[in-house]
Amino acid sequence: MKTLNFRSDRVVDFFRESFQENADQAMAEAAVLELVRRKEISAMTGADLLGLHLTDFVELMARHGLSYFTEPPQDPDEVAARWRARRASA
Repeated sequence: MKTLNFRSDRVVDFFRESFQENADQAMAEAAVLELVRRKEISAMTGADLLGLHLTDFVELMARHGLSYFTEPPQDPDEVAARWRARRASA
């Protein structure tokens, strides 16, 4: 993984100029969303860290292109068939 060298004071200044009075919230959201994206924390933990209800955090994730669901939806008939097959073999 490539390491970026940057001056944190310049990043903080950029956020403060770009987001003005919401800079601290924007930085917190960015950090928490990145941790969720990396799967280092759960969505529930992310919501808790930001003081949000889980549904509000899921909406925030969606606005930033992150999905709450990590697996694609499955066909209910396939799921039921696999369940029946496992049960029959038990």
